[in-house]
Amino acid sequence: MNEVIELFLQTAGGDGGDFDPGVESTPRAHEADELLGAWLSERGRSIECQLILGRVRRLLRQVAADRAVDRRLRRRALGMIRMIRTFGQDGSLVEG
Repeated sequence: MNEVIELFLQTAGGDGGDFDPGVESTPRAHEADELLGAWLSERGRSIECQLILGRVRRLLRQVAADRAVDRRLRRRALGMIRMIRTFGQDGSLVEG
């Protein structure tokens, strides 16, 4: 189990803060559970946000395509779509 946690911390992109995964220590079972639980919770929120942004993008596309919508509102919708697209360029946004 320790190897799994050390591998996770080494590949987490700095999520370990000041923690040095090379330090020999044996985490208690509840500490490992807390760490993995916190990671799972954070990852779940990230995925939920990505899914919501995908839905928002689709809705904004519908607003922008609707000719009955005021031109100013259409421009605002297109601007928001560009902002979402820019946010997702690093692969952090699920396309939708």
